[in-house]
Amino acid sequence: MGSDGSGGGLSGLSGLLGKYVYNPRDCSRVSRMKKHWWPPWAYESRPWVALVLGAGTGAGAFAIAVVQGSWSIPVTVAFSLGCALSIYGAVILQLRRDYRRTSKWERRHPHDD
Repeated sequence: MGSDGSGGGLSGLSGLLGKYVYNPRDCSRVSRMKKHWWPPWAYESRPWVALVLGAGTGAGAFAIAVVQGSWSIPVTVAFSLGCALSIYGAVILQLRRDYRRTSKWERRHPHDD
């Protein structure tokens, strides 16, 4: 047995790491993990920021590549990062739009934001 009465072995890690280790005997530990809360304005603007920042980065990298006449490694990485950020922002916006369209809350309270 471990010093915390856990039976030793890897199960003793739950005492050291606290609520972040999954313990099959106590499934409630998973639900007590702290979730990050975003203010509404930040939650709504995050995909738009990713979309605009990605589009700007991609367009800037493309312009640099055209001016230089070649694709260097940093320009290629910047262009790829811009594309990935734009795709991430667009996917999140589409998922939120589809969810809100089918949400019972939205159908019951269309005037609430």
